[in-house]
Amino acid sequence: MQTKFLKFSANSETVLPVKPIIIVPTKTLSAENLKLLRDNDLCVIECKDPAKVKFLDPIPSAVQRTKVEDAAIKLSRILLNETWGYYSNANSLSKADCCRIYVDMLIKGTALDRHGTIEEQRENAYNYAFKEETEKLARQEAREARAKKKAEAAKVEELKAQQTKKTTP
Repeated sequence: MQTKFLKFSANSETVLPVKPIIIVPTKTLSAENLKLLRDNDLCVIECKDPAKVKFLDPIPSAVQRTKVEDAAIKLSRILLNETWGYYSNANSLSKADCCRIYVDMLIKGTALDRHGTIEEQRENAYNYAFKEETEKLARQEAREARAKKKAEAAKVEELKAQQTKKTTP
């Protein structure tokens, strides 16, 4: 069976086989089962205590791979569901439209996004909600103050009306 390879760079001839890893306690599997798993492109590692195995952080380019994969998944969802109305009103998309959508998916939530990073977007949403709530409370307090002032003015008018009734013969 042929193993898939991943190149480190375009100029490099160094390749790394990418295989799923299975870590099992020693003497759990027979030699023929181990050979069968390895023949099916699985990397089988035997160790005394698999719970103590620690993995190193992936290299930075591998960390960004998830962002690229996420963008590709989002693009495929847009294409499959035909929900590109935000990007184009046409019934079909050109290569340029697909590229633009893909780049938008890639930069969304990063420092290149016109809306800012995800943290900045959350902070802006919090600030907006806080401002709206503060304005709402201020309007409510102003309404209550006007109602109170109006009630006091009505009370003063009522007292004046009562006093004029008493003084008028």
